[in-house]
Amino acid sequence: MEFTSEAEFETHVRALIAQKITAEHPELFVLQNKLAVDIVICREGPSPAVFFIEAKYVKRSSGRVGFGSGAGAGLQPEILLKKPAYFERHLRWVFGSDMHPGAGYSFVTSDVVRKYFAAGMLGEKQNNIREALFRETASIDESQLTSALRDWLLHT
Repeated sequence: MEFTSEAEFETHVRALIAQKITAEHPELFVLQNKLAVDIVICREGPSPAVFFIEAKYVKRSSGRVGFGSGAGAGLQPEILLKKPAYFERHLRWVFGSDMHPGAGYSFVTSDVVRKYFAAGMLGEKQNNIREALFRETASIDESQLTSALRDWLLHT
């Protein structure tokens, strides 16, 4: 799997959700506009909820996965630092890379992301996730990602 940018990877994840999940489950729908995170999914019905996905992709040319804005600001660092209960349960990170072997994707919680902060912490500068995440977390294929997303969206 290779994408030209993180934006293209996000578009791919959105299409995967649309084709393999929301098409089969009309109670789920993806908002087209970005809010605080890359992808927002709403669940209607007797147990309504809102879900958030951060799609991160690392290219061989950059070799890093940044998050937040410069100067260590932004919603992502704040969520990772303050650990709001709703985001802990309803936010997931989908990682892809064109420089690491494996099945193509990593689907992780914020708790896992916290283990891979560059320098072991968030700081006043641009924050990055260590590439060890790609070596040390389970690599899953598209079918496994779809299944994990579906289970999380329908049963959380």
